Amino acid sequence: MEKSFQSIEEEYRYVYDLALRLLTRRAHGEAELIAKLRLRHNSMAAIEPALQRCRELNYLNDARFAEDRLRSRLTNRGWGPIRARLELRSLGICPETIDIAMEQVMAEVDLVTLAAGVLERRFSPAPRPLSLKERKRRQAFLFRRGFDHETIACVV
Repeated sequence: MEKSFQSIEEEYRYVYDLALRLLTRRAHGEAELIAKLRLRHNSMAAIEPALQRCRELNYLNDARFAEDRLRSRLTNRGWGPIRARLELRSLGICPETIDIAMEQVMAEVDLVTLAAGVLERRFSPAPRPLSLKERKRRQAFLFRRGFDHETIACVV
């Protein structure tokens, strides 16, 4: 049920407070925040000024969100860049912003070391050389994690 408001200012304040509550829990991309606000309040006339205020105060910044999310997914979750890029696209981050964030984060991360660490956590050390079946199994695992063929070839 839609909440009723006495004035436009009251409606704006409600949406702005709602946006702040969502942003204090965790960072959001703009498209993701709009979707959540639309679930609770249907009026874009009140949502847009609230988003503008969040942008002005730098509470809502897609570039920062994309960079932080990428760094988190790569280092904490052991995802490869392909999977992390797809997640950002699904969250509504524009491709140009993703490209810039990828450039910055990839300068800090060594993919071969990251992929080797992911493999080490998932699989017990196997005697070298690996059997063809075991190689394919490990390659498939890294591919599902979002690593490219070049990185996989270096690790497996």
